[in-house]
Amino acid sequence: MKHTYARCKDWMQESCIDSYDAINCNAAAGFCTQVFMEPYERTGMNPYDMSKKCEGDIADTLCYPVTK
Repeated sequence: MKHTYARCKDWMQESCIDSYDAINCNAAAGFCTQVFMEPYERTGMNPYDMSKKCEGDIADTLCYPVTK
């Protein structure tokens, strides 16, 4: 992850911000999500409050059952 951070930052900056290129921006976002978000999501921790476990399925409740 440490080695990938600079690549994601630069790729997102170039493809999504400096000059928007839909194909490259989507590729960068997909790659960076896979590298950084998926490992965290597998922990079951709440991405909005890292001190708590996610309550319910994140796709269904966003970790807060009241949102269902």
